[in-house]
Amino acid sequence: MGQYLTQLSGQFAKVALNNVSSLKSTHSIRVYELCQQFIKARNRLITVEDFRFLLDLGDSYQLFKDLNKFVIKPSLAELNSKSNFQIKVQQVKKGRRIHALHFIFREKDQMEMDV
Repeated sequence: MGQYLTQLSGQFAKVALNNVSSLKSTHSIRVYELCQQFIKARNRLITVEDFRFLLDLGDSYQLFKDLNKFVIKPSLAELNSKSNFQIKVQQVKKGRRIHALHFIFREKDQMEMDV
């Protein structure tokens, strides 16, 4: 059993608690984790379907405009202001439909502190 537990350690992103402690939204925290997993690549391409699944949205926000308005934009705004990441997202279309999200991010040089 122990051998399986040690194999699990490579499957999860390590997140510094001080980088997410000020985040209020669970969506923001999950987007942070998704980006943290690819910090060395500095970008992540994810289908909208996988994004919905990984954020555990279920049947919520079926229209992309609602997903963008209520999940993506607020999460990025919170992450850009309160985390150690600067994140942008590009929408990737397949035909007329938004098929994927391309997150482009970098770590900020130094965390800004609220005074």
